[in-house]
Amino acid sequence: MPTVPARATVWKFFHMAKRPEQFFVRDGDELEYISNLVVRAGQQPILVGGAPLRIARIRVKRDAAGNPIRQAPESWMWEVELTQANGTLSWFDLGFFSGPKDLENKLLDEFGRNPGFVVTGPAGALNDGRGCWDRFVVHRPGDPAQTMAQVRQDYWQQQRQLQQQLQQQQQLQQQQQQQQQQQQPQPQQPQP
Repeated sequence: MPTVPARATVWKFFHMAKRPEQFFVRDGDELEYISNLVVRAGQQPILVGGAPLRIARIRVKRDAAGNPIRQAPESWMWEVELTQANGTLSWFDLGFFSGPKDLENKLLDEFGRNPGFVVTGPAGALNDGRGCWDRFVVHRPGDPAQTMAQVRQDYWQQQRQLQQQLQQQQQLQQQQQQQQQQQQPQPQQPQP
């Protein structure tokens, strides 16, 4: 079992998406972007034209066989559902992105800066993507909605517990082996 890092935030999007659980990229997974979603007291939201930006349905695009469309080494093709002029909903390509930081930046460009809106918020969030895992909500069939950060944190805690259990089992096995070796009769030395 690989070593679990000291903090969940060490695990990047690529690591989570490539797990057997296919976090965030499994067929049926959708993200919801909420720019003013803050999880800590005193944290400032990101606003577009003075209002929150909410994109209800974002997902990894799939090919005809149902496989996620990827670009080496670590990017996925994302698409967003938007209302057309006639009122119908359609999926539109956003492009290839390696995780929530790049995806958030594209959403803020596409629906904020490019149409001419002023995008405001903490410099760390706007320049470096800080907190972006908290602004995307994951919707997976059969699971409760959670932020990407919470999904990652829960998985990290689960893996941490498994690692601790494995270490305890290994220590117990070593102790048992040592006890067995001590209990074995020692060969007697021939007497002169």
